[in-house]
Amino acid sequence: MKLTYTHGGEIYDKQIQYDFSVNVNPFGLPKQAEEAIAGGLSSCHIYPDTKCEKLRQSIGEHWQIDASAIMCGNGASDLLFRAVMAWRPRQACIVSPAFVEYTKALKSVGCEISHYMLKPRGDTWEIQEDLLDWLGHRGVDLLILTNPGNPFGNGIFVDKMTEILNFCGEHHICVIVDECFMDFVKEKERYSVLDWMRKRIAQKNKGPVVLLKAFTKFYGMAGLRLGYCISSDLSLLEKMELCGPDWSVNGLSQLGGIAALSQKDYERETIVYIEKERKYMTEHLEREHYKVYSSIANFLCFRGSPSLYEQMMGRGILIRQCENFEGLDKTFYRIGIKTRKENDILLDQLRQCVK
Repeated sequence: MKLTYTHGGEIYDKQIQYDFSVNVNPFGLPKQAEEAIAGGLSSCHIYPDTKCEKLRQSIGEHWQIDASAIMCGNGASDLLFRAVMAWRPRQACIVSPAFVEYTKALKSVGCEISHYMLKPRGDTWEIQEDLLDWLGHRGVDLLILTNPGNPFGNGIFVDKMTEILNFCGEHHICVIVDECFMDFVKEKERYSVLDWMRKRIAQKNKGPVVLLKAFTKFYGMAGLRLGYCISSDLSLLEKMELCGPDWSVNGLSQLGGIAALSQKDYERETIVYIEKERKYMTEHLEREHYKVYSSIANFLCFRGSPSLYEQMMGRGILIRQCENFEGLDKTFYRIGIKTRKENDILLDQLRQCVK
């Protein structure tokens, strides 16, 4: 199959009423962030801060991390490409299935790519015990992995992540850890490497690990494009700054990001809602005999008829067909969790498709 770099949210050439192909917070942009952005419109004639000093300071305070270890970008994808360009890997490994932009970024620097495939086990997909041996025999100098995974929403426990990161540090393998969906997870401490990263920064350990995070998904800022990364390797961050133009983060995004981080009630309400609605969606999909995979994120992956995508399109609903994820076919689909009203509409249409 020829790889196509398609994503969710590609609605502009389609007649769509409901877009379930994207994984964005159903609550939308926090009101305070919206107000901050609206208030900044009169300052659009001023160049934005190229270093995002105030935004980085707010992120640092939010996660209790030194702002010098943080870099902001035009979405997490911008920082992904910069990290790949800065490291210039010769042989990279992607833990797959995974976001197709990883492959695109690696191809942009002429890197040879191999895929370590997750294995299905019951209602989830998992990393097996052979990953480290596999890396050791491949001559890999860059590893990319997502936690929670995309498209399955599977979580990798922090003990396993720490084992992988320590191994890669010993073998001088750069690691890009994509945690863009981690903010939706209720028990982050069981999965996130943020605490591990925090200790590395405090110890000034320069191992090449880049942790990707974003405002795009959790704070409903997909159209504004705002992401950031965290790394204890300040020299790598400096190289990443050289791998793209200045002013990659516009002034309105910076204002919105600062305001969004202060919304603790929004954060708590989102996490509670996503967990409840994910269980609701899973139960109803399984009731209609769809194979649903266990997720800790704000989306679900399930299996259905190869024609389900077209059937749903005919009903004005866009779902994410996962055929262009490495190792998957046309029977795999991903849906983002939306409002209860929208979710019920989707479930009703899926029910009719089964009939």
